[in-house]
Amino acid sequence: WPAAAAAIAALAAVLAPNLAWNAAHDFATFQHTAANAAWSGVQLFNIAEMAAFVVSQVGVFGPVPLGALVVGLVLAARRRELSANDLTLLCFTLPPLVIVTAQAFISRANANWSGAGYLAGAILVAAWLMRWRAKKWLIAAFAIQGAVAAFFLAAVLSPGVADKAGLANGLKRARGWSQTTDQILDRAQREPGLTAIAVNNRFLFYAVSYYGRDRLAFRAPLASWLLMEGPRNQAETTAPLTKAIGRRVLMVSYEGWRRAEMQADFAKSSGLEIGSVWLDRRHKRRVEMFVGEGFNPRPRDPATGLPRSP
Repeated sequence: WPAAAAAIAALAAVLAPNLAWNAAHDFATFQHTAANAAWSGVQLFNIAEMAAFVVSQVGVFGPVPLGALVVGLVLAARRRELSANDLTLLCFTLPPLVIVTAQAFISRANANWSGAGYLAGAILVAAWLMRWRAKKWLIAAFAIQGAVAAFFLAAVLSPGVADKAGLANGLKRARGWSQTTDQILDRAQREPGLTAIAVNNRFLFYAVSYYGRDRLAFRAPLASWLLMEGPRNQAETTAPLTKAIGRRVLMVSYEGWRRAEMQADFAKSSGLEIGSVWLDRRHKRRVEMFVGEGFNPRPRDPATGLPRSP
């Protein structure tokens, strides 16, 4: 009991700052987690989603480590014997896998949501392979995952490699952010008297923050337009567009998403401009920019939290 009490006290001490921050910010993290979990979705309890998640773990953890983990679990179950060290590592490995697999069955789950379990899992699997005298499998694991990592790095650094490998579509979201930022800030430079630059996409917000960090120091502040009544991510939490900075705003809609609703939140909008950046031979990123004056967001729908169609 003393050890259990100490563990509970340590857990409470670690969680306390997070819970205190959430309590002061309308439990934003809990809301974000609930939105990701999507338990209120139309279709729940999906065998196909769970199967897809399980198969995806081959790519997340690697074929050899995942296979070794399964074999080790089967052997442990048959022998009903596990060392204290192995049990400790399993306590860090299995819960994320079980919880996220259940989440995938209930609604959906991204492949990388289980990543926390593989920190301890990698140590456990390496120890098992050494204990089984399966050094060749361990070397194979390093070789396979090293080759995959090298190929991925080459694809990221060289668009030509990605295009030839048929990965252009998968990597398109990582390309062209610097050019997109330049288009936005060039437009901002041409607009006199701006009180803010606001975007409606968190990835666009972070891209402009990073690639435009030097130019933004001499421009109007960067902000996030809120789709709903409250913030849904870190960008909206730390830099929301408000009436105080909404006198004359360069608004940027990612791919034209919700532009009509954005315009309806202003007394006046003008100067629509569409910019685009080619990401590869087939895909391009589009941003739609306009100047909004007199920011006065309309009330959101009480049932959905979304803006009503203008």
